[in-house]
Amino acid sequence: MADIDRHHPTALPRPLRLQCMAGKLVQPVGQGLLKVPFARCYDGLARHVSTVLSVQQGPFHCLDCGEVLTLRNPINKRRHFAHRPDSVCTGETALHRYAKELLVTAKTLTLPALVLTEGRVRQPVFAAGTYSFEAVLPEHKIGTFQPDALVRYLDFDLAVEFLVHHAVDDEKRAKVSAHDISMVEIDLSGLKAGQMNGTELDDAILHSSPRQWIHHRKCAAAMRKLSAAVAKAQLDRGARLKGHILRKRSATAPEGWRDEAMKAVRRTGLEALIDLEVEGGHWFAVPDKVWQAEALFEHVIKPSEQYSPGGKKLEIKGAYPTYHDLSSKLPDWMVRQDLGDYPPKSLAEAGFDKKSYGSPHGAVWNYLAVLTTGNGTVLWSREDAYFYIQPRLQDLLQRRVDLPERVKLLLVAGGVKDTEAGYRRWGTTYRSGNLSPFQLVEAGGDGYHDLIARIAQLEAMVSGSVLSVVDDLCGLPLEPIRVRNQAAMAVIETKRKIALDNAASERQRSIRVQAEQMLAADAKAWLGQQIAGTKINHLEYAREGDAALFELELKLGREGDERRKQIAAKRHVAHLRDQLKEAAKRAFPSERMAELFLNSGHPRLQGGRPIDRCGNRQDLAYITSLMTKKR
Repeated sequence: MADIDRHHPTALPRPLRLQCMAGKLVQPVGQGLLKVPFARCYDGLARHVSTVLSVQQGPFHCLDCGEVLTLRNPINKRRHFAHRPDSVCTGETALHRYAKELLVTAKTLTLPALVLTEGRVRQPVFAAGTYSFEAVLPEHKIGTFQPDALVRYLDFDLAVEFLVHHAVDDEKRAKVSAHDISMVEIDLSGLKAGQMNGTELDDAILHSSPRQWIHHRKCAAAMRKLSAAVAKAQLDRGARLKGHILRKRSATAPEGWRDEAMKAVRRTGLEALIDLEVEGGHWFAVPDKVWQAEALFEHVIKPSEQYSPGGKKLEIKGAYPTYHDLSSKLPDWMVRQDLGDYPPKSLAEAGFDKKSYGSPHGAVWNYLAVLTTGNGTVLWSREDAYFYIQPRLQDLLQRRVDLPERVKLLLVAGGVKDTEAGYRRWGTTYRSGNLSPFQLVEAGGDGYHDLIARIAQLEAMVSGSVLSVVDDLCGLPLEPIRVRNQAAMAVIETKRKIALDNAASERQRSIRVQAEQMLAADAKAWLGQQIAGTKINHLEYAREGDAALFELELKLGREGDERRKQIAAKRHVAHLRDQLKEAAKRAFPSERMAELFLNSGHPRLQGGRPIDRCGNRQDLAYITSLMTKKR
């Protein structure tokens, strides 16, 4: 208690204590023969049964109801005082009364410490210890409330409340606060007085039972000091955290690291787009221009140089698989690992909120957002909610890298060793439509596309995969390659013509052989026949190609089939006539008469000769029936 801490209890000896005079019940309240461990003796003092030596110290009275008690000394049981059988005393206030009387007699009390805390800041109000008092006034009324006791030390007062059944309620707390008097509450509700001896019970009431401050008159001043200390601690913490967050760092690149990003930014002339003021740059362990160059290279320059602009917008996104994290394309060593997910309160102390503190992704997002403001680098799609590269810039960057790479390869093919110098010389001296290649790269449009189309023809000529000759060398030293290709093409053409002539001759030989096989003696006449509507015969027509040969083969097949049919028909007729001759020999007595029948006109055949009229088996049978039968 601040009222009396000018004389710390350690400086005062603990006074002698009286024997215990209070306790709790050992059986349920309201039952007959209520047993209690203490009573008021003949001299008006309350004593614990363990300190009462004989009945001569009576009569004994209950501290609660005032009824006469009987001292009992049962065998093998704890001594106690007992009410009469007809008593209705509950003993509820006995311990409460005893505690107040003990405090009046002892004039000493152990008080708990009172320390106000907020976070890690502590403000002491009162030091814990055992205190001795000048006076103790039981049930002393203060205004509209009456504490169990009021202890005084010099001119300072302390109200004491003993909790047995009812704790200090909100109404009494309000009254205590209104009078601004210090009050402590001692909790005796957990004591088992009937199982304790006098010394133990006194010590529990005065010193060891739980106790708490209801109010302390110096709390308000201590709270002001605490608030000031908390505010200062917050400022200090905020300053430290802010210093940590905004600490400038210069991380060391891993061994073997190649800073392609900064070279690409300089090569493309985009230096003005880095080292910009961007919210969230504290997330990187390298200067702003370094991580911004990396972000510009990964998200804008590299994709622009790899892909020609098309109908679809080139979306800016993170590396696989974290497409949503724009910082994932930056090297891990550039991103700070010493920043955490600080709570909003800590960030506020440091002058940040969640948005301004952000994240590595948020910092890159903010950087791209800055690039959307008027420089034509990056565009934001509100509909799709993503950034994409300005198509004109993408086209320009692609031209800036595409033409040099392609021309330098052509210079290498032309025998130029210093291709960089060769390209610069060519880019400034050569003219295409009154513009240099460098000017065409920056301007773009039809003039540039025309130059690229002619460069593509030269690439095809140089590659040799398909021999070609280009007359327009675009000012590049490719004449030896053109001459080489011309010579190679001449040789190829000669070989081609020979091959074509050999193939034509082979087709002629093939059709001749097939004609002789199918038409025999008629082959020569057939090969000499002219194609309808032309002066070219079959043999010459076969030279014109495989289609012509195929056409002749089909035609030859048809005529060969017809010839075979005619030959077969002739053979059949000859066979029938042989059968007719044999039949005539058998029908006539002599061969001469048989020959005369066969070769003479017959009236039944309209004057025709039988041998000539025998064209099928019906004819054979009919003519045979005309022959004279042998007798």
